[in-house]
Amino acid sequence: MTRLQIGKWVGVLALGICLAVDAARAQPEGEAGPVAAGADVTLLDVDDVSILFARAADGAPVPNLGVGETVGPDAQIWSQDDFDRVIQFAENGNAAVPGSSPGIGLPQGTRDRGAWRVVGMRFDPCAPTTALKDAAGPVAGVPPQIPGCLVQVRLVGQPFVSQGGRLVDRDFTAHLVFTLPPDSASEATEDLRAIKRAASAAGSPTSGVPLGVHPALAREAQAGTAQADGSIAKAVAAFAKKWAGRALGRSISLMGLRSGGPEPWIFVAGRVQPGPGGGAPVWTATPIPIFLPAVVFHQRLSFIEAQNVIPPATRSPSTTPLFEDTSRKDPDLVFGVEHPRDHHFFDTDCISCHTSTALIVNRKIPSGPSRARVAKGVTGYAGRDVLQGNPDPRFGAFGSTWNVRNFGYFNGQPTVSLRTVAETAAVVELINLEVLPAAQNPARLAGPGRDCTARDDAVFDCLVHQGGGPSCLESCGPLLVPNGQGG
Repeated sequence: MTRLQIGKWVGVLALGICLAVDAARAQPEGEAGPVAAGADVTLLDVDDVSILFARAADGAPVPNLGVGETVGPDAQIWSQDDFDRVIQFAENGNAAVPGSSPGIGLPQGTRDRGAWRVVGMRFDPCAPTTALKDAAGPVAGVPPQIPGCLVQVRLVGQPFVSQGGRLVDRDFTAHLVFTLPPDSASEATEDLRAIKRAASAAGSPTSGVPLGVHPALAREAQAGTAQADGSIAKAVAAFAKKWAGRALGRSISLMGLRSGGPEPWIFVAGRVQPGPGGGAPVWTATPIPIFLPAVVFHQRLSFIEAQNVIPPATRSPSTTPLFEDTSRKDPDLVFGVEHPRDHHFFDTDCISCHTSTALIVNRKIPSGPSRARVAKGVTGYAGRDVLQGNPDPRFGAFGSTWNVRNFGYFNGQPTVSLRTVAETAAVVELINLEVLPAAQNPARLAGPGRDCTARDDAVFDCLVHQGGGPSCLESCGPLLVPNGQGG
């Protein structure tokens, strides 16, 4: 029986600084075989581990989960004290550190914690990169304080304001990252499998579905505001609250805009750590890892300022060269940024992470050898209708350029980046082959979806560049685990 093994805690950074754990070497994956007829094999797919919330008719997320929700004794998803500290730094920086002020300005109504809601949730049993699970030694770019996998849940929050009787999302995002106990991967996986079974029973199976709005949440949202928080929405909210309440470490990052303008986008990050003299934990801004040893607290991206503020290409990869040469296509660079085993939070700057997908879409860069391969049975794709960089008018006049969101909403439209897709696909494979006991996956399948390995490039290009829908996947054959058998 193969499980992800995780050892003792040490202090570390992870989108801020979290806690770290050891990971033992995984046993061999084994050979995939057929799924016996009638067998109950509940394997996870991309929409089961990265759950993008739906939107009800009144614009509210489904589930409607505020960041101030209580998750334990004297604990909330995002405490008022941490919220105030993040906003204060985002607007003013640290008075003791010249040049640290990011200059973010929150518009009216968004400085109230009550305006912020969770719009997405991601589970990862091996952050910051699944390359740690079978590494014989240090992984490039990962700080030595992280000897192995971190079990994490990430909640994505956005502010909403009321306009014309509807809730409207604003172009600001907070990532609330919770590092969980090292032995929690199996229990969290079982919770997600229960949600998958309930979604399938409700007529919204997730196997073989590209990453986007969760099918069951979309179905419940269509019922209208009175029934929007149905059984699946309640289960998803319960998962988020349960695991946020069990966190051993927390880090919070923020992306925002300069006050009164559509850009530049400004990124800051920090961790929750003990206060002065060992006092109560408080959020503290941390330098962006990619620039160390230089101390840089924020990054900015602008397309309309006189001087484009693009991060220097201090390390590889960086999308900087493609902004400097707007006719350039570099598949090795952009797909390198997207590759979850080659690059991660600690060796990729914020701007590159949030712009690589739009560059792929807008410059029509086709799939190639540098792109992370999708494993058999894993639906590691996203349709053009939800991709960052989509030129569709629904995203606004400048949506193809100004949408730098990786997982959330922009101008009311769901948005996913290809980096999020690739990371999610890697997580799905790891969970099904390493976290689940062999008895629950006897055929040793990486996922329950279709086998697109022979047509991976064609499926990607069909979905991303040709605007194809479900038909792009039909040539891959049937689901490996049929719906009703856990699919």
